[in-house]
Amino acid sequence: MSLIEKKFPNSFNNLPEEDRKNYRKAIDLLPRNERRDLIISITEEAKISWGYLALARLLEKGYVDAVLSLNFDQQLQIACSLVGFSPAIYDIAATKTVNTNYLVFPSIIHLHGQSYGFIQLNTEKENRDHSKNIKPMLDFTLSNSPLFAIGYSGESDNVFQTIQKQYDGAEYLTWLGHESSPRPHLNKILTHPAADYLGNIEFDAFMVSLAIELNEWPPMIVTRPLERLKTFIDNISTFRPGADQQSIDLKYFSKTKIEQMDHDWNKDYGRLPKFEQSILSMNFDDIVKRFERSRNKHGVLSSPFHRNIVSWSYSEVSYKLWVAVANGKIEEKGEKAATLKKSLRNINKAISIEEKNDYLNNKINIFILLYHITKKEKHLKSALELYWGTPHRKRSDKMGYNIISAYSEMYKIRKDGRYRKKVDEIWNGFGEFGKSKPYNYICFLSVVNDIEGCKNMFLHAAENGKLPDKDYIGNDKDLENIRKERWFQSALKAMP
Repeated sequence: MSLIEKKFPNSFNNLPEEDRKNYRKAIDLLPRNERRDLIISITEEAKISWGYLALARLLEKGYVDAVLSLNFDQQLQIACSLVGFSPAIYDIAATKTVNTNYLVFPSIIHLHGQSYGFIQLNTEKENRDHSKNIKPMLDFTLSNSPLFAIGYSGESDNVFQTIQKQYDGAEYLTWLGHESSPRPHLNKILTHPAADYLGNIEFDAFMVSLAIELNEWPPMIVTRPLERLKTFIDNISTFRPGADQQSIDLKYFSKTKIEQMDHDWNKDYGRLPKFEQSILSMNFDDIVKRFERSRNKHGVLSSPFHRNIVSWSYSEVSYKLWVAVANGKIEEKGEKAATLKKSLRNINKAISIEEKNDYLNNKINIFILLYHITKKEKHLKSALELYWGTPHRKRSDKMGYNIISAYSEMYKIRKDGRYRKKVDEIWNGFGEFGKSKPYNYICFLSVVNDIEGCKNMFLHAAENGKLPDKDYIGNDKDLENIRKERWFQSALKAMP
């Protein structure tokens, strides 16, 4: 939308204020050729994401039969080429009949067209008219395969309406979204027993983690790029100058160069592949062990890249320990506290190497969870001291979001009205991320018994899918002061 506003200010300014975040309404104002040029310029500049590489790998290995794409770009096709295989490509927008009997798998199926295709469906009318064309494809999918919807809101086209109408629970439907809880338009479809929602999902992280779990990561193009390049070259046939002449292997020179480069690399950096493998496989425990066994820690940390990798690894080890406690994988109280202290030691090591906002935020979370386990107020004080002791320019919205929960706990202990001023200062200073995460502030308003303020925030968050899931809310003790309110009970009942 920002690009449309920048390149076509006159058209954008003609939109009513309430439509300036509606892609379909904005794109509808542009001439067809301008739309096409805009789409091409965007897709040409797009880089191949790690999530696409992981998805390409799962397509190649048969874990995924088909990708129904609503994007115009060819990034997934390119990722498949890099991985080393070519799926079938279908452009549903360019045909008026869809015969699913002729589908070949694995495949990428463009529902709305491609950037260089004859047709790109953008406007509301185009999508509405196209609904009947894509219906057979969606019917076939919903009846024969589990469907994972990821990176798709379902709010800006007619595909979701078709899915909602046709889905009858014959196969699993899993909706993966950025928001903690599903937005209201998903509520009806999620009432099916076979439908589920997973929140707080980032495409790249989720797909790479899934590929790792399935032992299909990393791909050769990342771990052994020269070998992969050699296989590409090997697929080029020999050249025959004329019908009666002998073939010539013109790729000989390219293969020789690649083999020499591969030999030189292995000769000079023979020990690195294991370290690389640990990084690319996200094996953070192994990275930390290798670093701690190193006799040249100073040399490792003198490299900005390796310093970043090592600090990140300590942070991830710390986070894994924190998650083990937070998710109830450890039951005994003493073991929980010991695990969190180990988590704290690791995050301190990460911070000592590189002081990053995310690391400071993780440390705050450790202190807060330590309080919940031990009930020692000193841990809450440590969290508050860390937050306010961090220079303002280095404080992130994530840190502020979590420190609000520390203030909720402090208020329960001390009933200090001055905490409200501090929390309001934090909330009012939030940028876009903070405003998209209102739950901890809602809990604080409940704890300090601001029922009306809590009501307004809660209902607005529920309407926009900004709340955790129903079970979490139903068991959250911070909401005890609003538990019997009718508006709260009605809103909770309406959640899937």
